[in-house]
Amino acid sequence: MQTPQNTDQAGDPRGRAATRELVELLLLRHRPVLVGAGAVVAVGLLLTLLAPGVLPSTALTGAVVGLLAVVAGLAMAIAVDWKDDVVRGPRHLRRDGHAVLAWVPSAAVGAGGAELLDAVERRVEAGGRSRLVLVEAGGDARRVGRALADQAAGRGMTSLLVDLQDLERPAGVADVAAGRMRLGEAAIIAPGRPFASIGAGGAPQAAAEAAVSLLQRPPSDLKLMVVVAADEPEGGGGLFSACDRVVAVVAADRSTRAEIRALSADLAKAGATVETLVVGGMQLDE
Repeated sequence: MQTPQNTDQAGDPRGRAATRELVELLLLRHRPVLVGAGAVVAVGLLLTLLAPGVLPSTALTGAVVGLLAVVAGLAMAIAVDWKDDVVRGPRHLRRDGHAVLAWVPSAAVGAGGAELLDAVERRVEAGGRSRLVLVEAGGDARRVGRALADQAAGRGMTSLLVDLQDLERPAGVADVAAGRMRLGEAAIIAPGRPFASIGAGGAPQAAAEAAVSLLQRPPSDLKLMVVVAADEPEGGGGLFSACDRVVAVVAADRSTRAEIRALSADLAKAGATVETLVVGGMQLDE
């Protein structure tokens, strides 16, 4: 199984990351590469046959035409990739100035964000706790949020998932904030694991305000809280300012760059800086 790729960490040299992304780009854009290279080769052959005085048939001519074909193919691939508004990988997000936290294949979403969990664990070891808010940017934030909290519990960290998109449970975080229930009564606790999850339990506005209150005053033994924001988070400013990190879950080959730019602009108005976690898309084995 492929492992998550941290695209911004110092352990991966820039040259190595750039080479890997170039190979991925060529594999993804192989048709423009072939079209650009083929066009140059075709022109070179025609000139050699029809105008040998202009382009003599020599080894040097062949080498020059071959080099031009490679350059033309690369230029064509880069041009097509540059204009693509769909996120194909971290390069599109970095190109637009977004921080890329991690890139995980869909099949490994359960292990996705291992680098994020490493950062959470370091914070916990230093005597603190982590509070994350996940927002959907084309990706499945609910699935990723559950995976992150469950993975943290597997590392022995007491974790709570607050899913503000879960409106089906009869009780939720809004009931806890209103004093109708205790957290331990409203949450579903995983047997034998330090992991619990809780839904909204009320209208979006009330649930968001309840989540803010819980983020600001979490249980003393809690090490990780993951809040999955609603599709249209009302009172989102308070939600985003009360957490440690805001992570946008991006779906490769589905999310658009315009969508991510709009989300980042909205979060900036709320005083938050978004990091991205890309799920899916083409990746090379290390």
